[in-house]
Amino acid sequence: MVTFLLTQSVCTHLQWHNLVCHNLRDDAAAAEDKGWKGYANKLSQTADSQYLFPSKELLDRCSFGRQLTTDDEKAEWDSIFGPISAS
Repeated sequence: MVTFLLTQSVCTHLQWHNLVCHNLRDDAAAAEDKGWKGYANKLSQTADSQYLFPSKELLDRCSFGRQLTTDDEKAEWDSIFGPISAS
């Protein structure tokens, strides 16, 4: 089971995926046309990343969090993510 912590709804995430992935592929094609093969390859690999742009199948296997049940879990969560959200 893979766990993702998303700050947006899954719907918004998938809309973002379609927009960004399409633009990355266009940018990769343009870079390839200019002879920038290394850069084009990096853009293509980024567009194909299952972790940046997860498929529906991967999202279906994911857990998007769980209820913290003990005070120790809550304290650990707050110590990790409290400073991040405060900045």
